[in-house]
Amino acid sequence: MKSFLLFSVLSLTFSFYSQISETTTLASGMLGSETWKIDKEITGSKKYVDFFYGFQNKEYTSIIDIGSVMFSDKINLEKFVSAIELLTTKNAGVNITVQFKGGKVYLYDFSENIYLEETSGKYTTFTKDEAILFVKEIRTKYNLLPK
Repeated sequence: MKSFLLFSVLSLTFSFYSQISETTTLASGMLGSETWKIDKEITGSKKYVDFFYGFQNKEYTSIIDIGSVMFSDKINLEKFVSAIELLTTKNAGVNITVQFKGGKVYLYDFSENIYLEETSGKYTTFTKDEAILFVKEIRTKYNLLPK
């Protein structure tokens, strides 16, 4: 009975430690007034690397309502960045929408800002100058994400 009890306690102790998760921020920066980051998370023997951009939904000013886009691979991050880059090349007076996994970016003919909307409809805006800096910075960080 004592050995069973000892085995049970040790099993619980080891299973507790196997559930430890460690997260490290590999890179971070700004897009508009919000922060993006690339995190590496290690849980047990599994490793995850994700790009995350969270933003305050511009529909509301008196409550906190966070929207976000997240990518776990270079391909979808590249599609997101390329969509933003395309909009930086467009002149005023054009309506254009580019979709990517998790949302879309668009320009209205009445605004100089780029709109980013996630699939649930939460959105934010940023200037073309902010977008150009973001594109340049993210392109130097692609190697941090898996294929």
